[in-house]
Amino acid sequence: MPSPPSLSLAARGVSLDRGATTVLAAVDLSVATGDRVGLVGPNGVGKSTLLAVLAGRIVPDAGTVRITPPSAVVTLLDQEPARSDETGRARIARRSGVAAAQADLDAATAALA
Repeated sequence: MPSPPSLSLAARGVSLDRGATTVLAAVDLSVATGDRVGLVGPNGVGKSTLLAVLAGRIVPDAGTVRITPPSAVVTLLDQEPARSDETGRARIARRSGVAAAQADLDAATAALA
């Protein structure tokens, strides 16, 4: 089985102002295949804004975000209140479309059987 392609995300000098407030100031970030990154900080310091910039939803005032290969996709799931009846894994599957795709696959498999 071939190995998965090498992926990388690099943000350099990313800055963003909201009115008179600087939300992101010259942020640099590198993430490569196999990396796990936690983004931690108090409310209101720009974590969600940075993720939106990395996903291409917000264009920064300065700096660049590069994803390799260019066909790779960064997806940002909007925040929603936690549901007590759902695990984190189930929530991600539902919100990303994986759960629906799995249900379609299961139905097609059953129809073929």
